[in-house]
Amino acid sequence: MNQLLALLFLLFLSTLPPDHRVSAAAPTEITRGFSAVPDPSIPGFQTLLADPNSEFCLAFLRVGGSHLELAVVHSPSAEPVWVANPKPTARWSSHTTLSFDGDLVLSAAGTGVPLWSSKVDGGERVRVLHGGNLQILGNGSVVLWQSFDFPTDTLLGNQNFTSNMTLRSPNGLYAMRVEHDYLGLFAEFQQGRRQLYWKRTAMQAKAQIVAGLGPIYARVDRNGFLGLYQTEATPLDVLAFSTYYKLPVNSTRRLRIESDGNIRAHYWNSGEWVLDFSAIQEPCGLPSECGPYGLCSPDAGCACLDDRVKYGPNGCAPDSDDDDDYSCEEDEFRVVERTDVDLKYKKLVASATAASAAECWEGCVKNCSCWAALYSNSTEACYRVEFPVRTVVASTPEAGKMAFFKVRRRGEKVRVGVAGVLGLVAAAAALSAAVGLVGYGVWRWRRQRKSNGLLSEEGLEPGPYRDLNEKSEMGVELCNRK
Repeated sequence: MNQLLALLFLLFLSTLPPDHRVSAAAPTEITRGFSAVPDPSIPGFQTLLADPNSEFCLAFLRVGGSHLELAVVHSPSAEPVWVANPKPTARWSSHTTLSFDGDLVLSAAGTGVPLWSSKVDGGERVRVLHGGNLQILGNGSVVLWQSFDFPTDTLLGNQNFTSNMTLRSPNGLYAMRVEHDYLGLFAEFQQGRRQLYWKRTAMQAKAQIVAGLGPIYARVDRNGFLGLYQTEATPLDVLAFSTYYKLPVNSTRRLRIESDGNIRAHYWNSGEWVLDFSAIQEPCGLPSECGPYGLCSPDAGCACLDDRVKYGPNGCAPDSDDDDDYSCEEDEFRVVERTDVDLKYKKLVASATAASAAECWEGCVKNCSCWAALYSNSTEACYRVEFPVRTVVASTPEAGKMAFFKVRRRGEKVRVGVAGVLGLVAAAAALSAAVGLVGYGVWRWRRQRKSNGLLSEEGLEPGPYRDLNEKSEMGVELCNRK
């Protein structure tokens, strides 16, 4: 009888899709000696370890068909909430192995170097908690390592986010960090540069930041808010979601920084993620809604800072993403002047005082790291943008308000160099031809004079000047001009 039931159960499992078939048989704990390789028959994610409720799992997540990420996946939505290797180099093949022998290691055969490792010694077992936290436990169930301490782009309910952590968007362009007294969103650029574009300062209405009690941290509360804390007692600040204290506390929640630079909170309901919170409400408030050198208007949508450039499917400057390519020489860029634009987050950009718009701009022209300057005559405030220009917003034109933007002559520097060489060659050829023509004219003129002298000696009268042939006339004329 038991054999018959087991056979029926196996037949039932075989009728399920590959992902669910693995999930149904996935363990809730792995111990030393564990090893797994990707299954080529599985199209989505291959569950290796699941929480007791099978809501979250540790899995091989297929990326682009041929690569994989080691990820904690929300099984019902098949979406990752944590990724061990955000830049997937592991291939979906039998050469890739996940093993656990005290340390959780993702490796590729023949490389000798782990693709990723938890860097833990003495681990005894691995588990995934109901809330999505992957943990490595040592003797006595001591937590040696957990994924909640190394977030990638997502925070889950009751997950602390400290000043030592960074939440980074999937495209790597934006990051969320906790600073001394605020939560901030930053645009990330090359050379280690960054610019704050959204800031939430702790209101400290019910609790105050106290020196000596440690840095502040953030947490997504299961009651529907993002809180800023210094201690567990009372939050310093609360960013309420739409479902603030309206859902059961066991609801699955997540907060993610997305590729457009916004942070959004969702909750899982009836088979879908429902939007619950957005830090930036207006599209024009996003750091790059219209792309590099884009102009965003709430009414008209996207356009280009340079009126001569038409906004298209690839934006205004699709190839201007080389942030470390500074602009120092004036012949490397042209200047676009506007009186009707502004930075949405101008208050978060450092400013200086200048007596005039010209003075403000002058300090930017020779500054290699300055990409734009905005000036207000009424306040004498000068904002020098020392990061690559992304989207700016349309504003009402004001007297005394000026904005100057360096627009790199994209690709023109090389073309100008080639054109310069060709121009020099052409000029040299033209000069050589002119000199030759002048010489030829002189020679013909001298020959003519000599001929005239001979004719005179023989009693013949020379002809008039107008009878000279066309080339001689040109030669004489050129000689006279010279």
